[in-house]
Amino acid sequence: MAIDAPSGPSAGAHLADESVAPKFRSGRCSEIPVAGIPPVSWVTPMAGRPTPGWMGSGFELWAALREAGHEPVETFPAACYHLLNGRRWPPRKTLPAGLTRRVELLASAGLAVPAGWGHDDLDAAVAAVVAARGRTLVHDCPAPDGSVLWLL
Repeated sequence: MAIDAPSGPSAGAHLADESVAPKFRSGRCSEIPVAGIPPVSWVTPMAGRPTPGWMGSGFELWAALREAGHEPVETFPAACYHLLNGRRWPPRKTLPAGLTRRVELLASAGLAVPAGWGHDDLDAAVAAVVAARGRTLVHDCPAPDGSVLWLL
């Protein structure tokens, strides 16, 4: 299983690291931009700070899956599509051309997609491809916090 949500709050491993852009200092290692990989559009808040609803739902999903004995991985669908598209952004996922391109990219990855799927369905589909055959995004993190992001 691959989940498009962080597994938990940030430990703040980079708060004092001036080599990291200010936006990412409170985030997790896996959220810091790496050459050739687009940065996440969010930064996971530290424990005790307000958490966006979708992240809170993700934290609950991670906990439930781990309690049930599963070992999911975290993914970032937009970056997966960026990589599948030759390290170029496909059209926006909210546009018909973006949906079409994502279907084509999934087909190139070996996954046939039913007609009529929306962008959330397509993000879940690329997460399934990652779970089946993804690779770990390697990040040289001077203060590792255990976060790992899996991409294609």
